[in-house]
Amino acid sequence: MQPADADVYFGKALRDAKPSTRTGRAGALAVFFQFVELRQKAELTTSQAVWSSAPGQDEPATGWASVEPRLRIPP
Repeated sequence: MQPADADVYFGKALRDAKPSTRTGRAGALAVFFQFVELRQKAELTTSQAVWSSAPGQDEPATGWASVEPRLRIPP
């Protein structure tokens, strides 16, 4: 998936959706990619036999999603 794919999805498929729906979908994509990034990081760590001293600190701190979407929706 490339940024252009997300632009197409949010620009065409969700153009008429409510802002809270767009924000929720964007949040779901963000969580998915954070999961993928952490999963790859864990696989690299185990394959290199390097262990983190504090695994809880490696996870990103996420805040609550606001209703106002912070998305760039193409015209």
